[in-house]
Amino acid sequence: RVPVSTTELCSLGEEGTVTCEAPIVDGGNLARERMGHCSICLDEEPGTTCDDLLVYGGASKDVPGDAVAETYNGAQFTSWMWGDMSEWDGQALYPECIRSGQRVYMIGGTTGLNQSPDAPPMSLSLGSLDSDTLEASTLLGADDESSVFRVHHALTLLSDGRVLVTGGLGTDGTPVASANLLQDDELTALVPMARPRWGHTATAITVGPLSGGVLITGGFTNTPDGDIRFAEGAEIYLPESL
Repeated sequence: RVPVSTTELCSLGEEGTVTCEAPIVDGGNLARERMGHCSICLDEEPGTTCDDLLVYGGASKDVPGDAVAETYNGAQFTSWMWGDMSEWDGQALYPECIRSGQRVYMIGGTTGLNQSPDAPPMSLSLGSLDSDTLEASTLLGADDESSVFRVHHALTLLSDGRVLVTGGLGTDGTPVASANLLQDDELTALVPMARPRWGHTATAITVGPLSGGVLITGGFTNTPDGDIRFAEGAEIYLPESL
């Protein structure tokens, strides 16, 4: 696998078919090649479509330099770099991004291929996006600071604006069961999952008697011998436990 800069616009058909067209803009290129990045909609009221998109992180063929992120406004991509006031100025590979209100959270990732997770969890105010620089704040307050460094984890936005961070691969490269709640730029430890897993899904339950909970399914885990296998079963964080 190598990073690419090409773009495609995909739509979901009525029968579940996905159709993609490329490129989505003249020239069809991101500001630089990327892989393992994340993206989030910046619209004031995000809906089924998105007019302004933030693309963050990912590996590149080139030194990160002046394109740690970029925005797409429906017509072109614009490069962004870290600002002088940002509390971190690295490049994250395989971060996870999520939006809660007027804040964007970039959680986890590594600063290089085949490296342990070392990118700190960060917060970005949408109100600060008025130039070509990013002013991010690192997040503190986790009871177990090492648990916030992870990759291939899952982020879930809860109905009250909090964010649940679950699982992933930890700093030693093994799956973790730890979970954290993110609220007002502060991470707090939560009761861990029943088993370590990474590459899983964590879906907010919005209807029925379990509404407000989160369903954890799939992913991978390790055997006692260190072999990778599919993580069996599913588990639920009940609303009262969050």
